[in-house]
Amino acid sequence: MSAHGSRQRMQGNPRHEQDQRALLFGARGGKGRQQRAYEDPNDSYNNQMEAERQNDDMIDDLEAKVGQLKQITHGIGGEIGASNGLIEQMSTQFDSAGSMLTGTVGKLNQMLKQKTGGHMWHMVLFIVFIFMLLWLVI
Repeated sequence: MSAHGSRQRMQGNPRHEQDQRALLFGARGGKGRQQRAYEDPNDSYNNQMEAERQNDDMIDDLEAKVGQLKQITHGIGGEIGASNGLIEQMSTQFDSAGSMLTGTVGKLNQMLKQKTGGHMWHMVLFIVFIFMLLWLVI
């Protein structure tokens, strides 16, 4: 009974209604081996030419995209060079500002060590307070 049931299921399945041997060995869409031998050679040539045309179109598209990437890469390289120059310039300016600040702090310490430096503390703290206030406001 199970063999009979499986045949009924196979007969109802569209996959089993097709010629499995023809599907396996290359006859598709109702064409047999004999009909394949008589196909028009121009049709094959036309298909090949169409494939080559499509390949050429894809190569042209790829070349255009590579050109765009090359331009983008050169642009990025230019930006990197400009950024590195700016960073070096800023580094030099910060170094000079740091040395000036060190000298100023040294002079302030020397002034504060003198006996008349008490009122200078008040002035320095007032100036620092004003700068902090301006920094917070702006």
